[in-house]
Amino acid sequence: MEKELNAVLLSQIGNQYLTTAQLINDFAVQHRKLNPLNEGAYQQLRSDAKDLLEIAAEMKVMSTLLVKEETAGALEELKNIGKEMENSISRFQNIQQLILTITGLVSLGHAIIQKNPAQIGTKINEFLAIWKKSD
Repeated sequence: MEKELNAVLLSQIGNQYLTTAQLINDFAVQHRKLNPLNEGAYQQLRSDAKDLLEIAAEMKVMSTLLVKEETAGALEELKNIGKEMENSISRFQNIQQLILTITGLVSLGHAIIQKNPAQIGTKINEFLAIWKKSD
């Protein structure tokens, strides 16, 4: 078990809450159709599922904030690299290295858009490794 709550763990827990909420909703709807479910029980299940969905969403937001804290140094380095790239894109002598660099940026962008904490940290580190090789 992890000793501290980090972005990846919080994101995984958020995913578990989301899955549980979806299962509760499915159960409530199925039971209502197949076996008459007491209206109070049905409403309670739906309310609980809604609460779990809200908690899952909040965990995802928190995990994104934790990523920022965990990768602050790398993000700062990434800003500097962006400025360097603007000024020196023509420095690439090797087209393969340019392609790797661009692919690294695309992969990082996808991880950020998907708000995937595990991948954001990984892709930042992968990109920084690629960038350092291009020097």
